[in-house]
Amino acid sequence: MTQFLIDTNALIDAYDRYYPQGVFDRVWKWMSENKNILITSRVYKELMQAENGLSDWVKNNLKVRKIDEEVAVLEYAEVQEFLNTGNRWTGGGLAEWVETDAKADPWLVAYAKNVNATIVTHEKLVGPDEGSNSTKEPKIPFVAKELGVSTISLWELFKLEAAHF
Repeated sequence: MTQFLIDTNALIDAYDRYYPQGVFDRVWKWMSENKNILITSRVYKELMQAENGLSDWVKNNLKVRKIDEEVAVLEYAEVQEFLNTGNRWTGGGLAEWVETDAKADPWLVAYAKNVNATIVTHEKLVGPDEGSNSTKEPKIPFVAKELGVSTISLWELFKLEAAHF
C-alpha cells in the first residue's frame, strides 16, 4: 500500500483555487478519510502559519496522520549533498533548502525516500541543466527524481486511489 505525502502547495492550491470547501466538500471528505495520505510535521507547521479554514481542516483531519520526518536523517543528508555538490543552484534559491532545517521540502523528499512514499505536489518537474546553475529555489519533483523518489499531482492521486466525487 503506497503512502502519499502531501506537500503544502497541493493543499493550498486545492483549498484556494480548485476545490473550495463548501463547494467541493466531497473532495475534502475523501482526503480526510483516505488513510494513505500523510503529512509531515514541517508541512503541518507551514500550513498552521495561516490561521484560516485550511489550517482548521488540517488540524481536524490530518493532525492524527502527522509524521515526524526526522527518522530520515541519512536521506536528508543525501538531499543536502545533492544540492551542495551538484553546482546547479546558487544564492537565495539554494539557501532556501540548505541553510535551515525548518524548510519542509528537503525533509519531504528525505522521508519519502526513507519509506518509499510518493509525494503529492503541484510543483512542476523543472530544474537547471547539468553544468548550469540557477538562483531559483529547487523544485521538489526535480530533486525527488534525481534521488529516486516519485512525485504526482493531486489529480493523479485521485486517479490512483480511484476517488469518485
